[in-house]
Amino acid sequence: IDYLGVRIQFDAMRKALALGIVAEKRAQSQNLEGRGITIKPAWFPLPMEEVTGVVRFDNGVVKVENVRAQHANMSFRVDGTTQVLPNGTWSAQLTNIAAERLQPTNEVLNALPPALANGLVQLRLSGPFNMSGQLGFSGTNRPGSTPNADWNLRFDTYDGKMATRIPLENIHGSVSLRGQHRPQATWSHGELAIDSMMFHGAQLVNVRGPLWIDPRQVLLGAWAEKGRTQTTPRHVTAQALGGALELDALVEIKQNSPFRFECTLKNGNLATIAREAFQKREELRGVTNASLRLEGNALGPHTYRGSGAVRLRDAEIYEAPFMLALLS
Repeated sequence: IDYLGVRIQFDAMRKALALGIVAEKRAQSQNLEGRGITIKPAWFPLPMEEVTGVVRFDNGVVKVENVRAQHANMSFRVDGTTQVLPNGTWSAQLTNIAAERLQPTNEVLNALPPALANGLVQLRLSGPFNMSGQLGFSGTNRPGSTPNADWNLRFDTYDGKMATRIPLENIHGSVSLRGQHRPQATWSHGELAIDSMMFHGAQLVNVRGPLWIDPRQVLLGAWAEKGRTQTTPRHVTAQALGGALELDALVEIKQNSPFRFECTLKNGNLATIAREAFQKREELRGVTNASLRLEGNALGPHTYRGSGAVRLRDAEIYEAPFMLALLS
């Protein structure tokens, strides 16, 4: 500790004692070598090194201001307030959280609320990511009690990946997650705001739509909002293959990860489809409308079942093999 201030005040009329403490740890550049601090918070059990910032204690309330720390090559910053009440209940409200170069390693995921971590595991994300937002914890000091948790977080990535049964690469954009963990219910409701990503060689841009995660499933699109909104449920939408794409998807969180998705392509460009999806360079013209329903599980293509249709308009096609590839 580089600075420690203590204030003690006694009110003789009320016979009340007030205690205030301010502690500050300054950056390493303002210190002697070997004077660093390492912590491992109980509510976020990740070892933090090179801790700096200000901690204030005022009559049972602890405030942290501009606290910064490092873990491996990841950096963290947070403001927040914690309090323990005489009845044994406690709370920790972390505001203005910022984490840079965050990697979803097992150590990091184990430090997050289990429900939030499990949802991220199911998305099979790889980074690095930047994280910002708020986290809240509350609970009691009773042995064996599990803390409640609330979160409102945004994850930004540059060149990220999602290795699910619908593999996505070169992801540039963000995912927002808002949710809570309680003994009776756990959920995360999110929004996709992806500027660009790749799917089997095809580029999807301006990807927008809802996301839902609970202990049983991960839902995308209209299924994520069904029964949870008073407005018409939204699909995940994107610009792809020269047209407009709409998608709804479900992945169950159990053995073999059964999945199901439905998608439609409206006014797709046949030449763009040939180039991005089939690496064909022939002179092709036409407008494509397509729909696909598919279900299966992680055991492989032999489990896939589905149906679909492709409709062409104003088409000029000179090669039958390409048409057969499109239909397959």
